[in-house]
Amino acid sequence: MQPNQNLLDEDLLFLIQQGNISASNILFERYNFYAWRVAYDFNVEHPNSGISLEEYRQVAFSVLPKAIRAYTEFAVGFYGYWKKIALNDIVRYFNENSYLTRYEYQNTISIDDEKDSGVQLCEEVGEIDRRVSERLFREEIRIVKEEIIASFKKEIDRLIINLYLDDYSLREIREKVHLDYRHIQYIVKRFQKAFVKNMKKRNYN
Repeated sequence: MQPNQNLLDEDLLFLIQQGNISASNILFERYNFYAWRVAYDFNVEHPNSGISLEEYRQVAFSVLPKAIRAYTEFAVGFYGYWKKIALNDIVRYFNENSYLTRYEYQNTISIDDEKDSGVQLCEEVGEIDRRVSERLFREEIRIVKEEIIASFKKEIDRLIINLYLDDYSLREIREKVHLDYRHIQYIVKRFQKAFVKNMKKRNYN
């Protein structure tokens, strides 16, 4: 069975446990990109460390199999669980390999050093940052949405939210799910409030 690309992480994990290779491929592709998110944010907070964005990404991505095997706590979304492990490993890697923690400042490449091509390193890094940051912001929105939807335990409530996000009106949702209008409105408002709260926590206010 070819799983839907829009399935929640937790649904993909269930399929992976059943031996679904396609679900595994989707999750790994998704978290390869999430690894860029974690790497980018950490690099912004710890610049000039002598560690590349790609190195951070590799560290973050490499913990995914371990996270899949160890994940059992469904009170926390899988993304949050993986991210905690990934950050722990990135911090360890940073402490072991950074110029900053080794006090090797004399070996640090200046952000204004010229490369052989004549293009300044700062210009190249800036272009990468803009390109990655733009895509990461869009992906961050999707992560927030998935985490909140996963927090609704009832399948019917998750369906209501997905219909709402697909631009169904409350009347159309009611016709689809055959539930009381007040309940539908309550679920939608809960989702809206949780989304706004989550985005503010991520400093997108």
